Amino acid sequence: VIKKEIHQLLCKPRQQLVEVRQSRLKGAGHGVFAASTVLEGSFLCLYPGIYTPPLPSHVMMIDDGSKYMANITAPSGGAIEENAYILNLQEVGGYLDGRAHVAGNINGQAWEEEEVPPTAVCGHLINHSVKEANVQVWSFRWSDVLDRQNQKELPNELRCDGSPWYFDGRSEEVVWFTKATQIPTLLSGAVLYATRTVFQEEELYLNYGLDAPYPVWAQGWYEGAS
Repeated sequence: VIKKEIHQLLCKPRQQLVEVRQSRLKGAGHGVFAASTVLEGSFLCLYPGIYTPPLPSHVMMIDDGSKYMANITAPSGGAIEENAYILNLQEVGGYLDGRAHVAGNINGQAWEEEEVPPTAVCGHLINHSVKEANVQVWSFRWSDVLDRQNQKELPNELRCDGSPWYFDGRSEEVVWFTKATQIPTLLSGAVLYATRTVFQEEELYLNYGLDAPYPVWAQGWYEGAS
């Protein structure tokens, strides 16, 4: 069932489950809304972006002084703490950087920042709320949900920007994100699903779950947000 629902989000044409338009939150930009009433557990949209994997499992198993180095600079540029589109993936580890897709191109569909992106891949535009949160994130390996022939047009890609991935304590060398580290089975994604029945025209909200001290982009509004 999970494989089928994720595949349907990528199909063209597809049923439009959500719509992107001006958020009802004061001071917010785009928001994501239910296009029709959806049941609890329904997969609504994917989170686009560049995937940065965690430390390889064989490195984590050995205490040899290895150190993760990919949590300082984001794939889209700039410091991680200044990027409001970083999504940590709890189930598979690592994170997605969706900032490059605020304005960009996915599956051949291009748009400008003020325009609306394809609705199947708009998870990065869901706004924060604690009291009204009605969606949650589930992360997965693409190789676990789609066979290779269906992985040609995905909203995610592996990081390959020449930045440092980790310091290998055994070899005492830095491993960089290059074509040599492009391991297809590592590629991961995330889907937003309804945690309750969400009614038509209702805006989708995700509890960002940030801890103090808050990152730069959340300072001044996050603590008082409901």
